[in-house]
Amino acid sequence: MVNPALVSAIAMPLFMAAGALALWLSRGQDDDRGPRWRDDSLDDWYQERERQAEEERRRRQEQDTPAPKP
Repeated sequence: MVNPALVSAIAMPLFMAAGALALWLSRGQDDDRGPRWRDDSLDDWYQERERQAEEERRRRQEQDTPAPKP
């Protein structure tokens, strides 16, 4: 007769390999598509932060640059 432990020892790795193969194949199909949505909830904050950083850079550059002598 067939030993259930032997069937389990052979079938389980085969099922795991089949599942891994199915997962790998399904993951490869979505690589060519871009995201369907874009999170723009922080765009205003990023723009304001960049504007403030640019003002700070300009202010520091004006502070560090000596005035031209006449």
